[in-house]
Amino acid sequence: MHELLERDPKTGRRVYQEAALLLPRKSGKSTLIAALAVFQTIRDQGREPQTVVAAASRDQAQIIFRQIKAFIASNPELSRLLTPRQYQIDVAGGGFIRVVSSDGRLQHGSNPSMVIVDELWAHRDDGELYTALTSGSGAREEPLAVVISTPGYDREQILGKIYQRVIETAPDQVFESEPFYRRIARDRANGFLLYHYGAPDDADPDDPQDR
Repeated sequence: MHELLERDPKTGRRVYQEAALLLPRKSGKSTLIAALAVFQTIRDQGREPQTVVAAASRDQAQIIFRQIKAFIASNPELSRLLTPRQYQIDVAGGGFIRVVSSDGRLQHGSNPSMVIVDELWAHRDDGELYTALTSGSGAREEPLAVVISTPGYDREQILGKIYQRVIETAPDQVFESEPFYRRIARDRANGFLLYHYGAPDDADPDDPQDR
């Protein structure tokens, strides 16, 4: 994730404002999401960070929320900076981490400094929550939105549209097949980064050799 947080040496500003990390199932996405939420919130402390994690379901939102609280409980320094409440984590000096679900109330009117979207392909609102959260970051100097998800299969769904747009327009793309398939697409001019680990686009899901 170090590339996600890269800064332009000339301006000092973040290169990427939006990213997608697509991973196979059982890759520890919930733990990664919780760790990224805590790390970036602490990094933004003093600027009243509002970190919003948008999960596909209420059950998944609770899993991520419990993981964040477990990180805090296991580290005295985090416990000094972050205070778990019933529905959110309060940040010393102002700000919060909040976990919401796509089947809950929409977050129009919020002003997140960071949005982490879990399993975007499975969001029932076809991206309405994602749009509400990312469009609400306009008042932030350096907002960041990250999708961490399995790739999904429907190119007409919001994640499929984002993926297709990036691979059609990103000027810098890298393909690797060993020891696993990986596709990296960088659009530095528009601030978008894509990492895709999984099967190639032309893989046959019914062929054991392609799994």
